[in-house]
Amino acid sequence: IYVSNRKQAPPPQKVYASISALPWGTVDEVVGADGKAVSVGKRTPVAILLPPGQYTIRMTGPKGQKRSDQFIVINNQSSYHATFEPIDVEKLLNAY
Repeated sequence: IYVSNRKQAPPPQKVYASISALPWGTVDEVVGADGKAVSVGKRTPVAILLPPGQYTIRMTGPKGQKRSDQFIVINNQSSYHATFEPIDVEKLLNAY
C-alpha cells in the first residue's frame, strides 16, 4: 500500500466574466473546454462566475442572429463583447 502525503491542488478560484453585446443579446450558454455547458438565458450585460479557462459562448441577437465565439477567462477583468448591429451615428443624430 502506498500513501502519499501530497495534498491535492485546490480547484481554481472562480472569477466574474463580463459579457456584453451591441445593441443587446441573450447569452444562451457558456461551454467550457471540457464540454460542460452552463445554461444562462439572460440578456446582456451579464456577469457570470466561472473558473479561469477557455470557453465558447453562444448568444442570440435582437433579430434572432446566432453567434458562437471563443473567449478566455483569466481574472475578474475578463470580458467578451459581441456586436450584432453597429451603431448608426448618423441615424441617431438625425432623429433629434
